[in-house]
Amino acid sequence: MLVCEHVPPLPPTTIIPAGIGSVGALMPYQKQGQLRIIAVTAPQRMAVLPDVQTYVEQGLGETAKTARGHSRKPGGAARRHAPAVLYFQEGHHGKLMTLQLRHETPNDIAAIEMVTVAAFADAPHTSHTEQAIVRALRAANELTLSIVAEEHGQVIGHVALSPVTITDDQGQSASGWYGLGPVSVLPQKQGQGIGSRLIEQALVELRAMQAVGCMLLGEPAYYARFGFEAHAGLKLPGVPPGYFMALALQGTVPEGIAHYSDAFNAAA
Repeated sequence: MLVCEHVPPLPPTTIIPAGIGSVGALMPYQKQGQLRIIAVTAPQRMAVLPDVQTYVEQGLGETAKTARGHSRKPGGAARRHAPAVLYFQEGHHGKLMTLQLRHETPNDIAAIEMVTVAAFADAPHTSHTEQAIVRALRAANELTLSIVAEEHGQVIGHVALSPVTITDDQGQSASGWYGLGPVSVLPQKQGQGIGSRLIEQALVELRAMQAVGCMLLGEPAYYARFGFEAHAGLKLPGVPPGYFMALALQGTVPEGIAHYSDAFNAAA
């Protein structure tokens, strides 16, 4: 496993299970100055990273052991390997919060539904069908990514991503785009940056998948911090233009009409 940090520094320290393939995937980010590899959690240094010290040399032993102890086998629709990601930040009353982000497993499904229902219970501008949408996406095998936030063994947040197509006025479709949402955090845990961490991790994984871009329906003042913007040429029928936003991960944002999965028509 490798211990890494984002550049410019963010609150988290990211612990990524590493083999040769994982190291290769990280190298572009390291070369671009977006990621700094801090340490190797193995007892010895890696031959491909001879200058990177072990976690014992770096004094990160407890952090690495915690990550390995809580890491789970991958779940979620895509069944990809889910890295253990630990974020350390100040919580309420000055207590340190340890947050793990990982892909869902079958054992998480009930907890995800509970979190989603609770998160949107008092939210404005919702039909309260978010839990049904996640359930329908999973059933249709269209839950491309399903990432949970876990604290002390309890799921406290969740984000879903699913495929979206964009059709222009010539009938041509653009693929490789994904819709972000629903994003859910337990009400008592909101306002602590957990939703932001879920969104950041979702975008990291989309980039690793070579996704073309991501779009969402939400509050512009909040989502602008992640790079999302409204684009006049990209529309979602029935939605005020300023609240439908996109972020191109490759190239530019195309013009056309966005089409989400039929799962978004699911009833509660």
